[in-house]
Amino acid sequence: MAAHQSSSIIKLIAEELKVDAKDIVDMDLNIIDTQPAAYMGVHKEFMSSARMDNQISCHCGVEAFTDLHSNPDFLKNDKDINIFVMFDHEEIGSKSLQGALSNFLTEITKRIFYRLSPPADVDELYFAALRRSFLVSADLAHAINPNYADKHQDAHPVHMHKVFNIQCYFFREWL
Repeated sequence: MAAHQSSSIIKLIAEELKVDAKDIVDMDLNIIDTQPAAYMGVHKEFMSSARMDNQISCHCGVEAFTDLHSNPDFLKNDKDINIFVMFDHEEIGSKSLQGALSNFLTEITKRIFYRLSPPADVDELYFAALRRSFLVSADLAHAINPNYADKHQDAHPVHMHKVFNIQCYFFREWL
């Protein structure tokens, strides 16, 4: 293990545990920010907080979905199935069992659709519905760092003081 880990960290852990560093067989170290959220900047225009990215995106999505479905005109005229999904594990590529690249959304949408559709043409109707569908993928904007502008996507620039950055994908591309 010592060949793959920082000797300084192993030494620090050993001292904290009051054991010899060579007696540590393996470890899993998670570092988290324990500082409270704070406003920053000359005019206190920035928020600094751990896990703010996903929480704010999810909050905005829930608010928008709730507002839409509290509109009586929308409810009266809507004939579609509206689904709001919040996925976990974006930082590890969404490849976990509950991540965005899992088959969770595919299975849920198929189960809903198969339950509500006539059995004869269910597969054709499902795929037709997917072609009419869309997905909004929202994430709290991470502004372009001028020192690393070449690391950002040219087609999706993110600028400071913009209210919201939305990327839309056709639903079928995710299934």
